[in-house]
Parts: sequence; structure tokens; C-alpha cells
Amino acid sequence: MMKVVVNPYKDINFNAVSNYKGDFHVHSYPHNDGLPHELIDRYNDDFEFDILALTCHDIPTFGFNSPMTNWKWTELDEVEVRDRDSGEFDEDTSFEDAESRNPDELDIMAVEGIELTNSDHRNSLFNDLWESVERYDNEDASDIQWTLEEVANRFGLSFICHPDRYSRTDEYYADLYKSLPTCFGMEVWSDTEDSREIWDSVLTELMPYRPVWGMSNSDNHNLHSGGRGAGRNWNTFFMEKLNYYALRRSFSKGEFFFSFHENAHREPDKHVPKTIAPEIEDVLVTVEKIELTINKDYDNIKWISEGEEVETGNIVMLENENLGSYVRAVVEGNDGGLVYTQPFGLIDTDAELNISRITKKSFASRFRRF
Repeated sequence: MMKVVVNPYKDINFNAVSNYKGDFHVHSYPHNDGLPHELIDRYNDDFEFDILALTCHDIPTFGFNSPMTNWKWTELDEVEVRDRDSGEFDEDTSFEDAESRNPDELDIMAVEGIELTNSDHRNSLFNDLWESVERYDNEDASDIQWTLEEVANRFGLSFICHPDRYSRTDEYYADLYKSLPTCFGMEVWSDTEDSREIWDSVLTELMPYRPVWGMSNSDNHNLHSGGRGAGRNWNTFFMEKLNYYALRRSFSKGEFFFSFHENAHREPDKHVPKTIAPEIEDVLVTVEKIELTINKDYDNIKWISEGEEVETGNIVMLENENLGSYVRAVVEGNDGGLVYTQPFGLIDTDAELNISRITKKSFASRFRRF
């Protein structure tokens, strides 16, 4: 018999919260053919997103008068362009068509962030890290551990982007995540790039007490010309009210689901309703089972443990002898949409734990700081 020791949804009263939809890996010029305000308008008006992080590569998508990330949407009409290699301002280049946006007036949350790309790509959120300074003046900037520690020092959070592009071992990621509590997650879907196998392998190394929360982001580079698609990846958060502190808490505790729909928003001018994949309305965890309540018709629900399918349907019984150190679910919609839960940490009540009580307490207290 297994026991749930990590339930990311245990503090959510699904009857008392609203759901909010966000993408935390989106590019604009010069890494996209769309200007920042065009991306903002598209995600706000057409895709009906509630949260958006414009995360340029290493330097601000647009340069301001001082080194900073590009989350101050109210100043977008004052921008000048930086050289994408040197980070220097181009005095002869500006965008007269650039427009500012006020997140409060749009009813969308702007999240400060940047993508660090001088080694394996990783995203930095909720802080003003601007890597080009370190990138050219500090040899440590190419070290993944160093940059993610710098994110933590600035009270930020981070996640690993599209890990399928790299050749890291499971042990490498396990050591990285164990040493960096503020590196909360892994991009399981990056547009259509699929890193589920890597995610499961890392979870198998780390669970039950060090979860790595999964994410689905667009990594959009082509707003107008096709290519990597905007709007078909998203993460759904559950909060009484959307604000900075509630969102940070949700990231840290894994209080969100993530979704992918390959055919969503494929036509540039096509408006697609907000609900384009099944949505999980409730999660019930008892001593006997984990049960999901889904708000619309779906094709199937699969339960995955240590990379293997162990059950189908909306319930997994904890007496299932195929369960390992965690279990997660994926809901498959009738029209192709997918929604994923975060992993639930499990222990065998009849076996000795492989982790000391001190180690468990130490990690939990470190993570709560953020």
C-alpha cells in the first residue's frame, strides 16, 4: 500500500478559487518577428491569457536606458535597440511603431523574466538578472549552477528549458535540482518539443521528496510567419486572486496543471475559445486513492509512475502494486488537447524510507523560504 506524502494540490479549495492561464517563455524582437506590444495583444485579446512573461535571450528584447529585463510594458514606446551580440545600443535604430501597454488596464499580469542561453537554456523569473553583463565580463556566467544561484540571490525562481536538446544525464539534473531549491521546474512541452521521458527519469531519481514541477510554454519565435506556435502551450494556476505573491507560491508548491494542444491557435487571425482542452476541476486524495474530476468529455486518463503507465481512468488506487516513488496523470481530450498534473510523491508504507527525516525537513525548510 502506498501513501501520498507530496500532494501539490492539498491546499487548494477548488470551489473557492479562479483559474489563470499563463505562458512563461515567449520572445519578441529580435528573437521574434513580432514587436512586444503585438505579442501582448495577441496573448491578451486572442488567446485570453491572464499571465505573460516576455523572456528574451540574455539581454532585453528591447534595450532601455539602463540594463534591465523587458517587463516594464508601460515604457515600451521609449525603447532603443541593442545589438544582439554585444549588448550595446544602436544609436541609429529605434522602433517608432513600438507601443506601450499597461497590464492593469489589460487585466493581465506581466512577469519579469529572461532566458539565459550561453549554456543549456534556463529561464529566470521574478528578478532583474540581465546576463549580458556577466556574460562578457565574468567567465562564471557560462556555468549553469552559477547563474541559477545568482537568480536565487536576487530572490528569483528558475526552470530548465527544453531539456530534450541537451545530453545531460539524469544524475546531472538530480544533483542540480537538489542543490537549487529555487529551480522549481522543467519545461516538459516547449512548443511541440516533448521532454516527458527526461522529466520522468529525473522524477524517478528525485521523488518522493524533491519534486520537479512540469511546465508547458510556447518558446514562441514567430508570431507572424508561423513556425514555433504561440498559444498552444499554457499553465493553469488556481488562486483566490491573481497577484505576485500568490503566483510565486503556486510555482513553488506546484499548484498548477500544464497543457498542450498542437492545433490550438494555428491560424494567425483565428480566435479560439479559452477552453480548448479538458480542465481538471478537482483533485481528491485519500488514504486509498487519488481521484480527478474533469469538466468536459475526454478520451482517456493515463496514470504514469516512473515512466510507465500503471492505470487508466480518473482514479488510481494506492494499493496498485505497480506504483513507484511518484504518480502523475495526463488527461487526453477528444480533440487532441492534453492536460497534465504535477507528480504526487509516494512511499511504500511497508518499506523503509530511502531518505532520512533530517534530509526531508532540511529541504522543505529551504524551499519554503522562496
